[in-house]
Amino acid sequence: AHVVELGAGVGLPGIVAATCAPEVSVTLTDNVAATLDNLRGNVFLLPPDDAKRVRVLTLDWNELAALSRNPSAPNDDFRLHEDLRGDVILGSDLVYDLSVLPALAGTLAWLLRPRVEDAATYSLTESGACAASCSAACQPLPAAEATQPEDKDRPSEHTSAGQASKRACGSLISKRPVAFMASEKRNDETWQTFEALLESHGLSARRLTNAAQELACQASDRGSECPFYVDPNTLERIIIIEVSA
Repeated sequence: AHVVELGAGVGLPGIVAATCAPEVSVTLTDNVAATLDNLRGNVFLLPPDDAKRVRVLTLDWNELAALSRNPSAPNDDFRLHEDLRGDVILGSDLVYDLSVLPALAGTLAWLLRPRVEDAATYSLTESGACAASCSAACQPLPAAEATQPEDKDRPSEHTSAGQASKRACGSLISKRPVAFMASEKRNDETWQTFEALLESHGLSARRLTNAAQELACQASDRGSECPFYVDPNTLERIIIIEVSA
């Protein structure tokens, strides 16, 4: 699995993912030179077996947001950022500045589009068309057609088309990544704006805050037996969401 952290800062969420899951590779991203240097220094401090699975890359959210707005962008632009694709996207305290939220939402839209095996021929438009063709071709036969006699030794045209469509779509769309975002709630307007922007990109956001509070309470009850502890009162001002396409 591949984890990508956006606006990584010191890289704590991504580094924790790397140290707790030996099978995971991690990409830490940011767009500030000094921050990127600090990230590389933090990765250098990791045990060698963990450090070799973590890389640091520059990422400008505006670039990916532009790609998400332009499905017919040249394939070279898509391939340029294809190695940033992850199975899990992490974001810690990124939702606070209204001016950057459109770029953040656009970046998530691009990163969360279905993973594709053939990136050279992929576009967001083709993805939607493929899903639509699968849906149409795999619908049950209308009653009038279903009652017509068939040659049992020869598949019907409908069945053949449906199977071909499913094979084509199955070879094109293979995975759906997911993002987890956690930020302090500074005001209602900021979060309402962010969630509206996600919806405008066709993304869904599910609140996980209550579930996180329950886990924190359980950790508090177990005390030293739990490796992670968050004061449940701290989570009252934190919003945690799961974002998916």
